[in-house]
Amino acid sequence: MTPKQIRKKWPATLPCSCDRCVSYCQRPGWFLPDEIRSLAAHLGLTVKELFDQYLVVDWWGGTGKEGIPEGTDIGILSPGKPHEHGQLASLGFGVHPADCIFLKEGKCSIHAVKPQECRNARHDVEPAKGQHVAIAKAWQREEGRELLREVGFDPDSIGLKEPNLLEVLDFLTNNIQISLKRLGVRDAD
Repeated sequence: MTPKQIRKKWPATLPCSCDRCVSYCQRPGWFLPDEIRSLAAHLGLTVKELFDQYLVVDWWGGTGKEGIPEGTDIGILSPGKPHEHGQLASLGFGVHPADCIFLKEGKCSIHAVKPQECRNARHDVEPAKGQHVAIAKAWQREEGRELLREVGFDPDSIGLKEPNLLEVLDFLTNNIQISLKRLGVRDAD
């Protein structure tokens, strides 16, 4: 699917700033390749400056079930988080709760040019089944591959980096703390 076809299949919803919709911003949505240059222009930056200051290279790992060969990793430019940008997304990037780098005072600071996935995420709309994979596939097209090269990544060698033990321990500790909070268990000293 082209970016235009993706936007037609999953159109933007009306904006909402309820707590549930704002909570979606804890896992930043993916951009389509053709949205990156518009965002850079909106912020008065080059694509490389935009990446260094605000974005990460997230990835989709093909399982063979979604029309992407198993073991194929696809790089996707995604909003970073306040503590993580200008790099390959770390282990657990998608599950660590932290606000999108563009969320300011509970509102999207790039609302006019926010990512495709964010434009149609809303509490009263059925989740866009298949959109995540369609966006990943859009990044396999030449425009997406060129953008990855422009920010310093080889689109043919993107993927889960070998985590070190400290990253794994941090990931596990953070997820245990999240689970305990959800269960209402107070921190034990």
